[in-house]
Amino acid sequence: EELEAAEVNLRALAGGISGADGLVAGQTLKVRSTDRVDLRTDIEQLQVDNSGEVLVRIIDDGGADKLVNLAQIDVGAGAFVFIANAPVAARSVDGALIAIGSFDDLELGTLNASSSVQLNSYGAIRDIAGMTSAVSAPTATVQSSFDFLSSVKGWEIGEIGLTPNLSVVIDKDYTFPTSGPL
Repeated sequence: EELEAAEVNLRALAGGISGADGLVAGQTLKVRSTDRVDLRTDIEQLQVDNSGEVLVRIIDDGGADKLVNLAQIDVGAGAFVFIANAPVAARSVDGALIAIGSFDDLELGTLNASSSVQLNSYGAIRDIAGMTSAVSAPTATVQSSFDFLSSVKGWEIGEIGLTPNLSVVIDKDYTFPTSGPL
């Protein structure tokens, strides 16, 4: 089943929100809950306000021809997990654990976690244009298939694991170490 509108507001005053078997589609999704959230989406902007010590998991299955803006995410003492096929701009994300994955580029703004930040991009990781990223957490794990271009001068991380540029581009000019060009 699909729920679609330009702006979708999901609010649960008591209890969680579950829609992993359906699709919530629209330009903007606003979620307010006190319990677990599990959604599958096709959105361009996300706002989350969750006061529980629970998991907020959102998988964006929309196309890669957009930018998903994590505009204002606050999960308190809970965990926020977001994965998208499209590029992601994480403007403002707060929670105990923050895990963001993109099958494209990942742009960073302000991320504050009381436990851990986990960032995984199949593209580049960089600051949002016009901003210097600020990431604060006791630990962070950062993996990028291409370049890690983010400025870390605004980062307050106790321990960081950084794995940039996991890719090899093979084209007609590539020379194999043992056999020559393609």
